[in-house]
Order: sequence, then structure tokens, then C-alpha cells
Amino acid sequence: IIDAWVNHDTIGVAGPASSGKTFTAAMCAYAEFYTKPRGTTIMMSSITLQGLKLRVWGAIVEIITRVQERR
Repeated sequence: IIDAWVNHDTIGVAGPASSGKTFTAAMCAYAEFYTKPRGTTIMMSSITLQGLKLRVWGAIVEIITRVQERR
């Protein structure tokens, strides 16, 4: 995921459960937005809205919390 994120404008990720897709993509999205907040758009999806809130947004919140704790 990280290699694709660095080398391509658009990526798609598929894989088995519990393989780190969500957290890795969330970390890349956070890093992208943190370094270039103006003009950056991040689109992430999940099968259901509940899954999106629980997994994807949950990972983003976890990353932000960890970053703030290190300051």
C-alpha cells in the first residue's frame, strides 16, 4: 500500500480480513493530508456506513490520538 501510495495518484486495495489494509491506508491518508492540507482530497470506502465509521474513521481517530500524545 505504501509503495503504491507514493508512486501513483489513485490506488485500489483488496485483500483478506485483518491484513492491515485499513490502518495502513489511514496512515497514508493522514500523512498526505498533514503534509498538504490544501487541495488534498482523500476518499475511503467500506461495504457499509457502519463499517466505514467503525473501521476507517476509527483508524483515522486512533492515528490522530497517537500523534497528539507524542507532542
